Amino acid sequence: MSPRFLAPLWLVVCGCTSVAPLPQTSWVGQAKAVIESHEKLARAGDLQGIMTNIAEDVVALAPDTPLIKGKAAFREVYAGYLKGGTFDFRHDFEGAEIVGETVVVHGVARGNFIPVAGQPAPFANNFVLVLKRQPTGKFQFWRIAFGPSSS
Repeated sequence: MSPRFLAPLWLVVCGCTSVAPLPQTSWVGQAKAVIESHEKLARAGDLQGIMTNIAEDVVALAPDTPLIKGKAAFREVYAGYLKGGTFDFRHDFEGAEIVGETVVVHGVARGNFIPVAGQPAPFANNFVLVLKRQPTGKFQFWRIAFGPSSS
């Protein structure tokens, strides 16, 4: 039997209906698209939308905040941020690599925090983000670390 015939036959025999996963070469682009989605949702102050990009077992490290463990804790912290205003920023990527089922990206996020009352406050944060490929094939934020940048 030819190998071209075996793959479709295997799908029929095992009852599989899913399509083969995309090659890992597209994973970095998919992860960056999730990060760009986060930027848009943060500008809009859309907490529900933001949470769709967060893994259930997320762990985040942010300045002056206890370690954030789990989606519920992340929601609580981010809701607190959004009560004070919204963010208008972008991630400037300096590097990315694939490690197992994750994409690790790092760089500097630059922008402004726009408070409900008052003047926008500029910021620049170094970041390391780990986005994990979920069983659905979608990437979500899994590990997050950021802190002030001098650049």
